[in-house]
Amino acid sequence: MYSRLFEVSDEDTYMLVCKTVGEALNDGKAISELIESPGSTFLAECRRHQRAEDTAGMLSMFTSQVDMLFEKVPEKDAESCVHIISHLLARLLPGESDEPTEGLASALEKNKTQNQEARLRSLLHLYNAALFPEDQYSILLKAVRYATQTGLSDTLAPVIKGKAIDFARNWELPPEETKQLYFDFAALLRSCRSMTGVAKEAVELTTKALALVEAGDAPSLKAAWPHAAGAIRAFIRQPGVYTCDLAELAPVRSLAKDPALAPLYKFFVGMTSGDFDGLEKLATPEIMKDLDVTLSFCKNKMRMAGLLVISQDCGRKAVPYTRIQEALGLKEDEVESWVVKAIGEGLIDARLDQLNRLVTITRTTTKAFSKNDWKELEAQFGSWKGMLQNVEGMLKDANPAAMARSMVQG
Repeated sequence: MYSRLFEVSDEDTYMLVCKTVGEALNDGKAISELIESPGSTFLAECRRHQRAEDTAGMLSMFTSQVDMLFEKVPEKDAESCVHIISHLLARLLPGESDEPTEGLASALEKNKTQNQEARLRSLLHLYNAALFPEDQYSILLKAVRYATQTGLSDTLAPVIKGKAIDFARNWELPPEETKQLYFDFAALLRSCRSMTGVAKEAVELTTKALALVEAGDAPSLKAAWPHAAGAIRAFIRQPGVYTCDLAELAPVRSLAKDPALAPLYKFFVGMTSGDFDGLEKLATPEIMKDLDVTLSFCKNKMRMAGLLVISQDCGRKAVPYTRIQEALGLKEDEVESWVVKAIGEGLIDARLDQLNRLVTITRTTTKAFSKNDWKELEAQFGSWKGMLQNVEGMLKDANPAAMARSMVQG
């Protein structure tokens, strides 16, 4: 048996895709140049764009038929057509690619009820074919939103997990676009059903996005309220997460101005301030239904967070049982079990002195950083930098010959 090889150019491949689209327009009938039909008209127009080297026009022709293609052509064939046509983007110069890229991506994400997985894969094909950061950014955000809205978050999450900050840095995104990237990635991660370990990242990304909202920008603050409220809910609901950086962010504080979200904000403040008695008054049936957790769960989260605060404050000094009991709202015989629980979760390392009723905490995980914490850390770094500069100056002033003799004698 012999095989015969034929050389096929890119132009032939693109026109084969156009022919496939044309035949679909003809309801599967072959295209004849002698008989005018929707398919023949489409193919003739594609050839005209090809001869004129009008890549944007050819992409526009294909984009106009995306929904029809997925409706009338087998799903794998339709996806293959998108994959091939996507490579036309490489022929476009910066500034020329914006509209064709936006158009094709929008056409793919438009239908959210049919061919969902194939359309998501096609968006990723388009992303991989795009050459310019602004196009990649636009396509990726559309893919993320499409996956979130169509229940395919678990499909896309492994692709984007842990990469949001790298995307923003590599694309050199301005603050507004960085904020939108973080919000959209966080929304997808929050909607994951089976993938573990993403809820915490969702809270972290939302926190970073909210930190980019200016305190004096009233419209942006109001626009960020749903994200701020979502971050609060996610933090409260997430087991094993006891610290966050949300409390001092302007969009979070401004929730107090919204009558609908103010009760949620007050409940959050009560939790993070360790006010056990006040929390019971704030725990209305409406709030607990909104959060979908029990008051007991919230109090236990507060206790673990409070134990972390005590651990940070005391350093390596012994802490009396009574201090932990009072701060965490515990009974006397519950202190040891909570310390053991914190050790078991890897939050602290500690020794229990049952005879003297003391706890010595030797290690703790880092708590949430406030603005004052960052200022203290910055001052410490400045001090270290000054010390290093002094050492560098001393080395420059030292006599090299004397240093060499000292090394030999040593």
